[in-house]
This record gives sequence, C-alpha cells and structure tokens, in this order.
Amino acid sequence: MKKLLLIILISIPLSVLACWQVGGPPTKVENNAIKMRLTYDHKPIANSPVLLQLNEKETLARTRTDRDGWFAFRNLAPGEYRVTLLSPSHETFQIVLSPAAEHKTQLSINFYGDWCGDISVIADK
Repeated sequence: MKKLLLIILISIPLSVLACWQVGGPPTKVENNAIKMRLTYDHKPIANSPVLLQLNEKETLARTRTDRDGWFAFRNLAPGEYRVTLLSPSHETFQIVLSPAAEHKTQLSINFYGDWCGDISVIADK
C-alpha cells in the first residue's frame, strides 16, 4: 500500500503543483507612464509582445519588450489600465496610474516556476 501511494505521489504532474495567483488587487503606480521590466528567473524577457488596454475589448497600444525586458506606455491619463504579456506566457496585470506626488514609480516583475510573479514597485530612474 505504501509503495502504491509513493508511486501515485511521484507521478503527479508538476502542473498540479503550479502557481495559482489570481485576482489580486491592482498595482498602484505614481507616474504619467507605465514603465515595466519583465524577467523570468531574473533573466530578461526580451522581444515579447505587450498590450495596453482599458478593458478586455479596448486595446490602446501595443509594444515589445527590449533586450533587457523593459517596455513603456507613455503620456497616459490617470486611471486603471490592463497590461497583458502575450508571449512566452499570457499574463495580465491591473494597474492604477496616478499622478506622482513626489517620486515617480515603475514596476519590475520577476516570474518563476509556472509563471508565478513577484511584483515590485520601484523608483523611476
């Protein structure tokens, strides 16, 4: 019986152990632009398509990450936006953009495992 249980546990696919991050609150950014760096295991996600949307149906802009994983959508009005990484994984983020009170901020997201992500709000350079 113990051998059977061990065999079953060993044969569970890793996808069952995947990250299930869903539905977190929007990330607040103080800026007039959405500037973001995307990495996987601290390596840049280069030349990947990214969308800026007001909602699921209204796309405002498209761009690609640069070789260091950075991209930006500039000259935006304050409000809630949706940013979607289209490749190599489909990942969506809700961002609330507000005018900078003192210091502008930007985002850095490091993915790991099954596209779990650590989001950091950092000072804009």
